[in-house]
Order: sequence, then structure tokens, then C-alpha cells
Amino acid sequence: MCIGIMKEHRDASNKLSIELSNTMDDHLFVCLSDTIIKEFKAKITNKLDGIDQHYWDFNIRENKIVLHSDSMAGISIYAENDSDTELLRKIGQKLFDVVKVSEIQRIEGLASMTVNERLYVSGLMAEFDIAKKNNKNRAKTILRWLGVDEGSIVRIIEV
Repeated sequence: MCIGIMKEHRDASNKLSIELSNTMDDHLFVCLSDTIIKEFKAKITNKLDGIDQHYWDFNIRENKIVLHSDSMAGISIYAENDSDTELLRKIGQKLFDVVKVSEIQRIEGLASMTVNERLYVSGLMAEFDIAKKNNKNRAKTILRWLGVDEGSIVRIIEV
């Protein structure tokens, strides 16, 4: 399993949307919704649920953010007002981390792998290498996602 990268798209009117997952997963969708509410103190203002689509609107500091799920396109977020791109990117990064953790939990045999194998199969090797050089806290977070014990994390980050 290789965890994808967060992708930004612009539609014909130049409105930004952020792809979080390329598959529809109702459990993950609800988890992402809970994260928006908890981390950004959002309130759900509208829910539209169909057979293979969900559009949930959130109010965050007077900004309308939409979490969208589609059986063909996966899960994404966008802002009603394109001036909210900074907030949208901040939310997108937090939600994408939730998606990563969800995908890591699906990797079979992770506990029996070496750290390098865990980084490789999760697709996080490049992100970890960059984080180890530039953002030690992010590097530690990635290792924790992969189930690496704290003693090993300290030794790996110090090298």
C-alpha cells in the first residue's frame, strides 16, 4: 500500500478543492467530519446524503467549508468562498494526516517490519527523509504513526 499525496485542484471558475482520498469510505468520511468539528471548532450547517455521495457543510469562523465524498472521485474538501484558501489548506493538511493514519492501520504485518520497511510500504519514506532534516517533530509523528517505540524514535531522529 502506498499512501498518496494531498492533491489540489482548481475547477473552471478557479475554485480550489483538495483531494484527501481517492476512494469513498463512509467511516473515514465521518472521522474526517469529527476532526473538522473538534480541531477547528466547526459546526455542521447542512448535510446532503445520497446513495453514493455526501456533501456536508461546515461553518468555521464565518467560512463555509464543504466535505464531499463521491463513489467515483473519493473524498475532498473545498471552500464556498475562494478567499478561504489558507484556511482550506490548513484543514486539508490536518485531514490528510487523518487519512494517512487510517491507511497505515490497514497495512498487514506492519508490526513485524523494520522501520525502513514500514516507511517504504506506507509510501512515507520521502516525507520522513525531508521531515528528519527540516522538522524533527513531524519526523517523530510519522514514526509514531508507524508504531515505532519512543526509544527507537529518539535514536533514529538523533542520527
